[in-house]
This record gives sequence, structure tokens and C-alpha cells, in this order.
Amino acid sequence: MTGEKIGKARTALSRFINSSHPNDEYFLIAFNSRAQLLLDRTRDGEAVLQKLTLVTPRQNTALYDAVYLGIERVTRGAHQKKALLIISDGQDNNSRYNFNEVRRLMKESTSSPTPSAFSTAVTQGASLECKARHFWTSLPR
Repeated sequence: MTGEKIGKARTALSRFINSSHPNDEYFLIAFNSRAQLLLDRTRDGEAVLQKLTLVTPRQNTALYDAVYLGIERVTRGAHQKKALLIISDGQDNNSRYNFNEVRRLMKESTSSPTPSAFSTAVTQGASLECKARHFWTSLPR
């Protein structure tokens, strides 16, 4: 993502967090050449947005690794309903996990999340084929 696109993604995420329930839990995972947990289980939406300022988009996209880690984390959440939000402008090109492994984890999970993709270019990896719900959106201008 370019600087302009990441700014728009941050604005969209801010709007999402501001419209969420105060007891919702958040995790933040960044992914370039690898997936990295930046913030683990918090109800502080402002902390998520603050940590997001540290994310610098680069060339590689370990999308499947990030989704795999996200599924593992979100299934440990306290609430019955779960969602996995994916913000990406690229197709996976650097993951250890592949699409089938991510799909298998989704199917095996007893409380799997509903992946939601907010992106200017939603890829096959973001859709996760099973149990998926997409929100096509134009990022704020």
C-alpha cells in the first residue's frame, strides 16, 4: 500500500472501531514478509489505532500467514461472535501457509470468525471461500 492508501485504510479502521461496541476485543497483526502480532487482546480501540501508525507497508505480502495467526487469536476471544478484518492491497506472495491450510483451520475451528475484507483489491486469500462475508467498500477520500 502506498502512503495515501494506508492513510485511507487507517481512516476506515478508525470509523469501524468508533462504531463498535465498547466491550469488543481487538488484536492487531501486521504482515509484510511475515505476520507479526503487534497488539494482543485489548478493548482499547485507540491503542489499536496508535499501534497501526507503526505499520509501514512494504513489498511482500504474507497474507495467508496473517490470516492463520488471526484465526488462532480471534478464536480465543471472550465473545461468541467473532470477526476477522483484513486490510490489504495485495495478493499473498510470501507465506509459509497456503490457502488450503488456512481454509482447513477455518473449518476445524469450533468458533471460527467471519472474515471481513476491507480493501481496494480483495483477493482470493481474503475471501477464504468458506464462511466468508465481504464488505466491499470505497475507502474514504
